[in-house]
Amino acid sequence: MMPPRLRNRTPILGEGLVVFPVVLPKEHVVYLKGLLEAHDGIGSFFAEKGGALSLFTTVDQTEELREFLGEVKKEIPDLDFGEPVAAES
Repeated sequence: MMPPRLRNRTPILGEGLVVFPVVLPKEHVVYLKGLLEAHDGIGSFFAEKGGALSLFTTVDQTEELREFLGEVKKEIPDLDFGEPVAAES
């Protein structure tokens, strides 16, 4: 389940960026990082605490990152991600 502090997050983002709140078992964080690096340019993340992450990408790549997370969820069923939050213009 997505912690409220991530689900209701309104991060400070640069224009043209979105952030997906993500929670997964902390032992899978390095694996997710490797997958992101293998998909060059799809996004990057900031670790909040343990397995609580903020994944950043551009507005243009929002759907690609959403699909990527859906595929990763098949491998890591405990992965949970929320709707992306975009920077306010």
